[in-house]
Amino acid sequence: MATKQKQTLQLSQQHNIAQIELMKYVQMPALEFEAHLQTLLIENPYLELKPNEQLTAPPSSSDSENELNDDLSKESLYEVDDEGKFDWDKNDPNFLPEFEGEAPVFNIQNAEDQYDFSHQIQSLNLDTTKTQLIEFIFENLEEDGYLKTPTVTLMNDISIQFGLDLNSTDLELLINIIQSLDPPGIGARSLQECLSIQLQRLPESTPYKNIAIQLINDYFTEISKHNYNAICNALTLKMEDLNLGLNLISNLKPRPIEYLHNKEIKKQNIIPDFFVTSENDQLFLSLHPNNECKIQLSPEIEKSLHDTKLKTKKDAQYFYKNYLESGQYLVKLIELRQKTLTNTMKAIMQKQKPFFLNGDPDSLKPMLLKDIEKLTGFDESTISRVVNSKYVQTEFGIYKLKFLFNKAIQITQSHKTGTVTKLQLLKVIQNIIDTEDKLNPLNDKQMVEILNQKGFDIKQRMVVNYRKELNIPQASERKQNTPHNL
Repeated sequence: MATKQKQTLQLSQQHNIAQIELMKYVQMPALEFEAHLQTLLIENPYLELKPNEQLTAPPSSSDSENELNDDLSKESLYEVDDEGKFDWDKNDPNFLPEFEGEAPVFNIQNAEDQYDFSHQIQSLNLDTTKTQLIEFIFENLEEDGYLKTPTVTLMNDISIQFGLDLNSTDLELLINIIQSLDPPGIGARSLQECLSIQLQRLPESTPYKNIAIQLINDYFTEISKHNYNAICNALTLKMEDLNLGLNLISNLKPRPIEYLHNKEIKKQNIIPDFFVTSENDQLFLSLHPNNECKIQLSPEIEKSLHDTKLKTKKDAQYFYKNYLESGQYLVKLIELRQKTLTNTMKAIMQKQKPFFLNGDPDSLKPMLLKDIEKLTGFDESTISRVVNSKYVQTEFGIYKLKFLFNKAIQITQSHKTGTVTKLQLLKVIQNIIDTEDKLNPLNDKQMVEILNQKGFDIKQRMVVNYRKELNIPQASERKQNTPHNL
């Protein structure tokens, strides 16, 4: 009985590991996946390309390094040294007062490979919905681990894809969970928050930790302006103690992680993962060649297992475990990825066929992740990973897959109840604003009343979110003091 339970547990663990690996593969866009295939071919000598298949040559390391350095020099709001630490001296030679002695050094690892984010999230043992939402937010992180997507945009995207109306407090709790993961600082929305999180995660025994936290949380602006005397006076600190606190801060990482995604790939033009064409009112799907299974096990592996050089059973087992088994596993995983992408996209085409035939956004039907789950049998987490960061090329242009998902908004007109998409509702809201009295613009409550009169079942909080998404200021900011002259 105990043996059977142990075998069942082992099979369950193996299934979970395979599922996590599949999720990683499914999430990769076409170019990133091809780069991963190149790595697999290098690591396993008994994997090879199928006949007539080829991979695009990767950029040279020197070119990649130059591109990354160019990006940092243009985009960073801070200066870093060769190790990725703050280069305070480069910002201002007089930034730190001179003193003798050394402050404690806290180095945070920054290699992405050292962090298994999928495993970290799964190990939180949250319910399915929270796990899916955290994975969704995590996929919105930038290359450096920052979360720069506005709160309103995240809430709207979650509403569309999951059919959930979260408020800012709910979203903040989810973001806090992400910020509890390693490396410290991941999920931060600003440099100040990033540094604060790293300091909070330091051991309590770290000298000058509390001073450093107070400096970042309460005197961040003063630090940037080098108002050191003012800070010392406000905190009744000696300049040497301030210096030690600043030196602790200088050993933090301004980027939580070096590159969460492949920077070279993201810099290139958009490469569609799917291609949808039509003929005689029928839709046809093709995948980007990089999304197809291009590799196979080399026939040479069988010969190697019987090689006379493998004099012991242990040698043969080593080759079997490290090359044959892993090769078979990877090929099956890649084939399953291709099947997952194909079936998910076919289900999307089935739901949004009118849009793929005419290219009119008004033809989009309400569609959530759970709708595709019903058609494919895949869970929403898998579908979310297929949808995020991928594009489809149609006969009318290239679209993010996320664009095709729309929450259903209930509407009642002439005593008949139906639904419209979020895009259609946004057009109605925009038209209401365009035709309002500019001397007495409508506030959000009045807009809700108008929408309710038109049959839309919508609350004020959602109107506020949609107005912000349309970049429409609030009523007091839209008000004109005098009418414009014609």
